[in-house]
Amino acid sequence: MGVFLFPAGPTRHTACAMLDVPTTTGAAFLLGLLSAASLPLGTLTAAAWQPGERVLAGLMAFGGGALLAAITVELVAPRLAGGEGVAVTAGGLTGGLFFAGLNHLVNSRGGFLRKASTVIAHVRGRRNRRFRRLQDVLHTLPVFRDLAPAHREALAGEMTVYAAQPGEALFSPGDAPDRLFVVDEGAVTVRRPDTEAHTCTADAAMGVRAFLAGTPHAGSAVAETAAQLWVLPRGAFERLTAQTPALAEAVARDLQGDTMRRYLRDCHGLDDAAITTWQRRAADSVRAGDTVPQAVPLHQALEDFLEVADHVGRFPVFRDLPGHELEAVASRLTRRTFRRGETLFHQGRPADHLYIVDHGEVTLVDPTQDTGDEPPRTIRDREAFGGLSFLTGARHSVSAVATDTTTVWMLSRDAFDTLVARFPALDDRVKAFLQREQITDYLRTRNGFDANRASRWVGRAVRRLESGGAIPSVPEAGAALARPAGVPVAIWLGMTLDAVPESLVIGATLGGHGVGAALIGGLFLSNYPEALSSSAGMREQGMGLGRVLFLWTALMVLTGAGAATGHLFFADLGPTALAFVQGTAAGAILTMIAETMLPEAYFRGGQGIGLATLLGFLAAVLLKAGG
Repeated sequence: MGVFLFPAGPTRHTACAMLDVPTTTGAAFLLGLLSAASLPLGTLTAAAWQPGERVLAGLMAFGGGALLAAITVELVAPRLAGGEGVAVTAGGLTGGLFFAGLNHLVNSRGGFLRKASTVIAHVRGRRNRRFRRLQDVLHTLPVFRDLAPAHREALAGEMTVYAAQPGEALFSPGDAPDRLFVVDEGAVTVRRPDTEAHTCTADAAMGVRAFLAGTPHAGSAVAETAAQLWVLPRGAFERLTAQTPALAEAVARDLQGDTMRRYLRDCHGLDDAAITTWQRRAADSVRAGDTVPQAVPLHQALEDFLEVADHVGRFPVFRDLPGHELEAVASRLTRRTFRRGETLFHQGRPADHLYIVDHGEVTLVDPTQDTGDEPPRTIRDREAFGGLSFLTGARHSVSAVATDTTTVWMLSRDAFDTLVARFPALDDRVKAFLQREQITDYLRTRNGFDANRASRWVGRAVRRLESGGAIPSVPEAGAALARPAGVPVAIWLGMTLDAVPESLVIGATLGGHGVGAALIGGLFLSNYPEALSSSAGMREQGMGLGRVLFLWTALMVLTGAGAATGHLFFADLGPTALAFVQGTAAGAILTMIAETMLPEAYFRGGQGIGLATLLGFLAAVLLKAGG
């Protein structure tokens, strides 16, 4: 295939006649349409077929490589040969900065959702900002104040984000201190018997004394507003303390301090002699790499649970465990009584506990269903509930209400993950349970998975356990990101931003020395996989196929109009000014390729993407050479 050359004169027909366009402005318009025609084509393809990740990644990398070569040989090299190196360099910097600024603006409005790689970059950037602030917050807590920055960073790295709804209880009197809470956003009211109720807002920590001492919570914490919290699981904290002598020493000193003494005396009623004895034992234990001995026993019934563990219904992972493993499980259980009519958990809330009825009755209700179609399920003595949500890390698909005065055993997710990592037999039971058909049925009926996706999640969970990790949580659309309104349009605006320099470079080049097939081909090939992946994202955001197709067709027309406008504005520029304009377009496109296309391709395809990029680059070079 040769190179199209469209002369700068306003009325010559030569090659333009093949497109039946009487002017070079019309030729610029048609070339812009041609370069973007793959946008609606990609949308139509996405409606009927979703290629594999590696195929899509290969297309992106090939198009990116072709575009890199086209810019080099069609724009930069001729200007360097003409002695316009300074102008094209200045233009490149201008275009790169311009694209980067607008890209940041569009991404802040939701446009980052147009690509998986930009989603990852957005989440990572937001988390890194909060992560740095979290380390500053940890520095304000007396127990961590003297730690080296690297140790506070390790602590912060173990903390996860938790979203609490208004009125949600984070902990209640008697609950096990399985988590340390730090408020990121929102307000939480804390009540303790030794102090007046107070409201915790951003950067305030809650439950610190109970968490460090391992005592049951003496007070309560309730979210007054929607709140986002940083959570440090107890198991991760104990592991870090055992591995980090400096942290162990800091915790030991805090356990022996006057603040801890007052807490144990005022909140749990211990006398001075008992406190002194416990403080000495606790400090020695932590310094030796062990866990903190209980100053106040949790409300547990170990012997009662050991008697019924082999008969727990609906969650058989504790059945036939070796005695020492079963005792370890029982030691991490807490027992709590709920009054008749009290709600244990609501539909849609994170499943952070497993529940086993000791005695009483709990009814599971789906508020979204007509109870006449499917009667509520009743859970009675020795039955577990919430187990499938708990195991998969999904949100509860039903609400649980005590229909009689009911006592339940509760096991936190953090304690469960720690136990599974420590004990081989329990690990084997959990892996076997994960591979039961009821897990895949649950993922399909309650979480919207298809059969293949459910099977992949189960395989991933089993492999994670085999490597010593925790079970991954079921991914939830929108759970990790606060998606602003108008996201589909923001995705389209992000793609429009990507297309601006492309249309500009067509018009600018046509006004100078001509447009090569390598440039048009590279633009066409890069636009196709972009539309293929972004169209799927827009459909996931609730936009219909017709509207998606209309938006991409409109963008194709806008690309043509932009090319024509670029030609009108730049046709009469002198060599230096034209070199600056072309450099601006080249800089913007190169920045776009580096920030979006190639990271996306590597994220989806991994190894082999470099070769696909090289093939695209060489293909464009051969097109130029053939001209």
